[in-house]
Amino acid sequence: MSLTDKLGNNVKSVALAGIIGLSSSSALADTIYIDTNWTFDEINNLLDGNPETFGKDGQTDPVRNDVVEFALGTYQVPLIRDAKFKSNIDGITIIGQGPGLTIFRGNSPDGGLIWEVQGQDVSIGLFSMENSRGGLKVDGDRAYNNVYVGYIDSEGLDIHYIYDQQKASGRIDTPSVFVDHLNLIDGTTSFHWNDRDQIVDYTDKFMEGDNVSIDGTGNGIDPPMIIEDGHVIETRGTDWRNCLFQNMQSTFVPRAYEGLPGRLSGNAPSFCGESNINHATLYELGIGVGNWEENNPNKFLDNEGRPIWGSIATGPWYKDRQNRFIGYIGAKEPAFIPRVSAVRPR
Repeated sequence: MSLTDKLGNNVKSVALAGIIGLSSSSALADTIYIDTNWTFDEINNLLDGNPETFGKDGQTDPVRNDVVEFALGTYQVPLIRDAKFKSNIDGITIIGQGPGLTIFRGNSPDGGLIWEVQGQDVSIGLFSMENSRGGLKVDGDRAYNNVYVGYIDSEGLDIHYIYDQQKASGRIDTPSVFVDHLNLIDGTTSFHWNDRDQIVDYTDKFMEGDNVSIDGTGNGIDPPMIIEDGHVIETRGTDWRNCLFQNMQSTFVPRAYEGLPGRLSGNAPSFCGESNINHATLYELGIGVGNWEENNPNKFLDNEGRPIWGSIATGPWYKDRQNRFIGYIGAKEPAFIPRVSAVRPR
């Protein structure tokens, strides 16, 4: 399933179809509906992969290809140590009704985690996260692969997304975690590779993504780096596209850029916009293709934070050779958009 297939005249319904499609096959899928009458324990019993525990009214666990759909409302993590919503089942899709409509709320802005995802072929998205130190973690206690995270708003989290260090059986050159249409506001770290033992090589799994908006975090993407003789020879997971980085105040760390591909490399962050960044930008350093910098957001975003049609945020770098529109900057869709394609194929 390509990311292009997620967008259409109805962003919610087409995005939903795309999210489900990433973890489904030709087998018939069931949908399990959860509303705010479910308790925290009932929700986690449903998603724990243990056939001996049950959800509300004896609901059994979903199986591969099933969809777990959360209704409108707020779902609260209780004030219990290490409490979080947790999925431990392969091949399922977990969705809400959309950012701002389905909300997962942590138990304290000073600690804890909202979501933990384990396993393979898992898709999760269409909700908001708030009031927690950590947002969503892809946990490495068992093998993960083909984890898709999309269409999520998160605000005020210290670390928005975390993924554990985990090695594949051989060299890996495609992302094991893929994200798109994430809107991250404030906090310290946007995406954090949770390095456990400092041993970094080409078998380490990594994350990449498209159409991400990061506004006001201390730093952005913290990927694994291949280090030899004390120098970064390659940064893994650098193929990020159509992202928007704003109001980031972290200091410039040369080592973080040392392993990034240079100008005209298709494997570097590309077609990304930068605005009011404290440190040297991708644009200034000549990294990637089609990156740009503009420190007056009114020139490229409307009053709802959407890209302005015809501005730099929908400029010529988002068109193909036939001058057809194929993309835009950040997580929010422009108010007006020609319906050809929205993002590059995965």
